[in-house]
Amino acid sequence: MLIEINKLTMKYSTLRSHKMILNAIDLNIEANSFVAITGRSGSGKTTLLNLIGGLLKPVSGEICVNGEKITSYHEARLAEYRRKNIGYVFQTYNLMPELTVYENILLPIHLDKQKEDQKYIDQIM
Repeated sequence: MLIEINKLTMKYSTLRSHKMILNAIDLNIEANSFVAITGRSGSGKTTLLNLIGGLLKPVSGEICVNGEKITSYHEARLAEYRRKNIGYVFQTYNLMPELTVYENILLPIHLDKQKEDQKYIDQIM
């Protein structure tokens, strides 16, 4: 997966203040590369990952994944993008509590109307 980020800006606003989190950053991540995003608490690491994962919309700039500009996707297309391309482990897990771990793994496969691949599921487990 190739990720290209151009002039990406993100800020959070409250009634009293505006906080610039990312200010016109550029970043290219080549396919099959290993990248570590490091920085102090509050520096924008999680915000950047949430933007790449399509969980947040930037104030400005663009994110292209494999040549497709995900920053222009509507919510349904973003959900499909996440199901097919993004693996996310949140600090709080965000699993469906009424499902087993196995059923949680199957959920995106079923939502995407794919056939279950037991070997793949066993690898994840």
